Amino acid sequence: MTKPTRGTAPRRTQAVALRNCGHGTKEIAELMTLSPNAVRMYLHRARVAGKPATPPPKDVAPVLKKLSPEIVQWLLDTAPQGASPLDMIVAIVRDAYFSEMPLAQPESRK
Repeated sequence: MTKPTRGTAPRRTQAVALRNCGHGTKEIAELMTLSPNAVRMYLHRARVAGKPATPPPKDVAPVLKKLSPEIVQWLLDTAPQGASPLDMIVAIVRDAYFSEMPLAQPESRK
């Protein structure tokens, strides 16, 4: 018989969101005032439920840590399949640049 998980879904979602922002287990534990073991349990349960955390590459993690977990989740949810968070950030910056600087657009974008 499995234990009831009532009330743990929001905490599990928060732990996954923080991991997706690039935070390590110790950081998540401190932010959520949990033990590292509890964080590992939440991340494991998310993986079993089919909603695993996807930590970003190390070069992108510092950038993602500056964003709220909700924004990072949106970034991950809207990324095309196979695109990394870095790909999405680059695309967003390019779009913003070319909308501000219409004369700077490459020929293929006019």
